[in-house]
Amino acid sequence: MTLCGCATSPKSRPAAPSTAQVENEAPPADWWRGFREPEMDLLVERALAANADIRVALARVDQARALADGAKAGSRPQVNVGASVERQREGVNALGPLDGLFDTGDPADRLRPSTATRFSSRMEASWEFDLYGGRRAEVEAARANIGAREAELGATAVMVAGDTASAFIGFRAIGQRIELAQSAIATLEQLTDLVRRQIELGAAPKDEILRVQSALLDQQAFLAGLETERARLEAQIAVLTGVSPGTTGLASGAIPSFDGELAIALPAQALRARPDVQAAELALLAASAEVDATRADLYPKLVLVGGAGGESLSLQNVFAPDSIFWSIGPRIDFNLFSGGRTKARIRGSEARAAEAEAVFDKTVLTALQEVSDAFAAWSQANERADALRASSEAAAKAADAAGRRFALGAESLPAALQARRESLQAADAASTAYADASIALVAVFRATAGAPLLNTSQPQDKSDE
Repeated sequence: MTLCGCATSPKSRPAAPSTAQVENEAPPADWWRGFREPEMDLLVERALAANADIRVALARVDQARALADGAKAGSRPQVNVGASVERQREGVNALGPLDGLFDTGDPADRLRPSTATRFSSRMEASWEFDLYGGRRAEVEAARANIGAREAELGATAVMVAGDTASAFIGFRAIGQRIELAQSAIATLEQLTDLVRRQIELGAAPKDEILRVQSALLDQQAFLAGLETERARLEAQIAVLTGVSPGTTGLASGAIPSFDGELAIALPAQALRARPDVQAAELALLAASAEVDATRADLYPKLVLVGGAGGESLSLQNVFAPDSIFWSIGPRIDFNLFSGGRTKARIRGSEARAAEAEAVFDKTVLTALQEVSDAFAAWSQANERADALRASSEAAAKAADAAGRRFALGAESLPAALQARRESLQAADAASTAYADASIALVAVFRATAGAPLLNTSQPQDKSDE
């Protein structure tokens, strides 16, 4: 594996960048293709298309966009239209002293209750002038929320891709370990037959068969545990890709290893690529804008209002010239007293902004830790894989030599059996460590959102290993 770039030691690690330094950079979208494994590529693509968490994140993006459209609409003129018909009776007593002005003593001249049907139609319009920026702040907050939800979608995609790749690598590793366990069982079964023949010939004590049978039962139990783990990983992959367990059609194969160029990303570079940091920053911007929007409620609102319509006692005359009425003019609204509700809303928005700032700081620090831990774990996993591979090769040679000596009668069965078991255990440990190294690299991609990936178009130069 070719490594290029540079890394900083823990003592010289850069400080967390400010909000302005965290940019919305798109990381490589297909870092998993560097493993050169078509089946894993297909699974990751299926997961990104069908995973339930992805669908939830997409729905939240749509919700944020709808709310942003609503915020924009609040700064535009509002127009309402309506029509009504009402039957109305006016009582004489409601007229008060006016009744006596027309009293001539003749009962026919006295006012009487009147009943009429009134038809009306109206259109009302209003437009609030954004004198103190409240509406603009609401739109700004809504836009920031869209960006935050989109960044959360990106973070979910990184998580799903990483989980799918890790589970697939683990599935392949379990497949190899199962093959090793099956090979061990076959060897122990052959040894069982050999010991039985030696006992029949009087060349071995009878209790030797018990040693072999005990080892065989241990290996069969170990194989059962591996089969259970493979079923669990297959079910995990099924859930990640949005299908029912048992329908993935996965087959055994080689453990994927990365085959591309890498650069050791600096912490600041990783922060610029991480969607969760971008989401936390945008959430902070949205919370700050919401504070400005609530503070605008402390000031008067200037609204231009107008209306027009028609009103008549007969339906056919509603739009006649003599039935038309209209009005237009400015209106000032000022919340003189609300029992402290406005100031309470402002304090609440300020507290949410403080919370968002704390979440942002924590997200940045957590991201720095995750990047550092991921690179450290990857380096250690590679060293462990190299050591265990060498150990497995040495154990295999020792087991072969012990087997040859046992066949010639120069080695005891317990010694030969122990050498064989140690060889199989070393091979199992080497296979596990090899998979762990690949999974650790996937964790690096998750921690950096793909930032260290430079190029996967060229195959790896094996001479550099």
